[in-house]
Amino acid sequence: MRYFPGLYYPMNRGCYGKGLMAYHDPVVVEALLDKQEFEPLTSRTLIRKEDILKEYQRIREQGYVVSKGEWADYIYGVGVPIKNRSGKVVACVALSFIRGSKDSDEETDQKCMELLSILQEYAPEFTRYLL
Repeated sequence: MRYFPGLYYPMNRGCYGKGLMAYHDPVVVEALLDKQEFEPLTSRTLIRKEDILKEYQRIREQGYVVSKGEWADYIYGVGVPIKNRSGKVVACVALSFIRGSKDSDEETDQKCMELLSILQEYAPEFTRYLL
């Protein structure tokens, strides 16, 4: 997994794309979804507008985003929104990992929750540095 400045994050998969779009202007999000067609990379990739909007709702309700095998069957991740001092979500910080071939769903979910705990602990520190 490689990231660099200016990289495009699809709005239907992965922590960054889903995590940011979940908090974006709903009118803009709907318009963007209407203009795009999504191809599944795996059986878990969200491709239907209705499913993507439900996922955004779940992210807002939970306060975090999870990506389970949306890019590739073995890539998992978890992320948290980062708010500026006004309370607006302006970023997402995420950690991803490669699921072991012998890892059970329970082990993978536990790892996600452990990483989430770390992110939630330090998310307020990021806000301190935002304008």
